Amino acid sequence: MFSTPAFAQTANAVATGPTSLLMNLLPMVAVLGVFYFLLIRPQQARQKAHMALINGLKRGVQLSLRQMSSSKLFGTP
Repeated sequence: MFSTPAFAQTANAVATGPTSLLMNLLPMVAVLGVFYFLLIRPQQARQKAHMALINGLKRGVQLSLRQMSSSKLFGTP
């Protein structure tokens, strides 16, 4: 069917030891690093800014209808 036969890899071609383990885990560590820097850190910064805003509000303060946030809620602290 095929003009050239397919040959299986020999046992010597498979790398073993700590270097092989490191090379197998390196792509996963890289993906997790990218995930952390692109998703988790920005979310933590937004959460920190949000908590600073919430903690800056005082009880009984009258909110005016001058500003509109991204969630379409009106109010100013």
